[in-house]
Amino acid sequence: MQSSIISIDDEPQHPFPYLKDYFTNCKKIDKSYIFKCSNCGKEVKSDVGSSSNLKKHWD
Repeated sequence: MQSSIISIDDEPQHPFPYLKDYFTNCKKIDKSYIFKCSNCGKEVKSDVGSSSNLKKHWD
């Protein structure tokens, strides 16, 4: 019999924890994440494993 792990957290873990105060509402679509900027409200797309687009958004 296999057991499965059930998360008790309501929100999924942020893929870039050091940016979670600046970007929220993470959605994963294929090989990309889509975040909502906490400051301006725009959606920002970032490839899985890379936060460069998120960092550029603040420049």
